[in-house]
Amino acid sequence: MASELHVDAIKHSGGTSAMTIDSSGRILTPSRPHISFQGNPSQGNYTIGNSETVGATNDGNPAWVTDEASYSTYGVSINDITYNSATGKLTLPITGLYVAYFQIYRNTDNNYRLNMHLTLSGGSAQIISAGHSPSGVGTTSTSHMFKATANSTIHFTQSSGADRTNYGGAYHEYGYIYLLG
Repeated sequence: MASELHVDAIKHSGGTSAMTIDSSGRILTPSRPHISFQGNPSQGNYTIGNSETVGATNDGNPAWVTDEASYSTYGVSINDITYNSATGKLTLPITGLYVAYFQIYRNTDNNYRLNMHLTLSGGSAQIISAGHSPSGVGTTSTSHMFKATANSTIHFTQSSGADRTNYGGAYHEYGYIYLLG
């Protein structure tokens, strides 16, 4: 015997909306952890050293914009995933399957390698994805779908063997992470 459930919203027992279903059948989950981040709109070229973390002020690199209210024009959004501008690390709030993407604009005529590192809670950093570009000015990106535990971190490094020049503007250096499920 088939059963049907007719609802337009599902809520937690505390009243928090967990999911809504619109009249077309689209499912919205307003509390899904995510973040989008980008270079500062006023940032120009900057030099990043070999093995330095992009977006880490401790390494002397410019911080990313994650302030949704101030930079809503640029599409920045954040929900539960936190960014530490000193270390350049993004912390994942819950265990699950995540998707991450990041790109830089290399403003140097040299090869470029961009690594994505995952540090599982209590573990050490592992490279889980790498983007590589030959000589020439342009975009280098990396993306990956991965499993992570609560409080794991993601960060991105330049590992081309020498210093490189990035252009850190809002439309050139950006990324996102979201919980898939």
